[in-house]
Amino acid sequence: MRTRPLVGLPCDRRMIGPHPTQTVGEKYIRAVVDGADCLPLLIPSLAPQLDLRELLTELDGLLLTGAYSNIEPHHYSEEPSWEGNLHDPARDANALSIVPLAIAMKVPVLAVCRGLQEVNVALGGSLHQKLHDVPGFADHREDKMASLDLQYGPAHEIDLASGGLLRRIAGREVETINSLHGQGYQPARARLCG
Repeated sequence: MRTRPLVGLPCDRRMIGPHPTQTVGEKYIRAVVDGADCLPLLIPSLAPQLDLRELLTELDGLLLTGAYSNIEPHHYSEEPSWEGNLHDPARDANALSIVPLAIAMKVPVLAVCRGLQEVNVALGGSLHQKLHDVPGFADHREDKMASLDLQYGPAHEIDLASGGLLRRIAGREVETINSLHGQGYQPARARLCG
């Protein structure tokens, strides 16, 4: 019998040499274990998919993590992908299927980085493939020459939604956060809510 909540984390499908593997960044697993005192369950991105409905009935929450890959543009636009853009079709299929199902089943979802973009696309939104090339948007791409402490340190402010859970937890209207990404959506849609 479990005594701690079970949180699912969809995996990335990556090749290590000639072998397909299922991966989740350890920082996300540690956040579930150390930060939330929950048990992590890694959800493989397989084809054919696992029975996501059956899986979600066992979960107390879902964490959609960041990843090196970007969502393939055919999920949200007609424009082709740019050369060299890293994609993970298996993660796309898994995450874009699990988001609306989790919402319908009232499984709490926390989305960060790529996970936020997955929620946006799964619910019918679109993305800019290269947000840094869109006038008026900041460049949030990773600086691979910087230390991890600098890359992941506080970088910019966000407004927390009035009446939302995050605002209640933080106890303030504005929070300083970090974000590393190349894709993104328009600020009118980018609203953190409880």
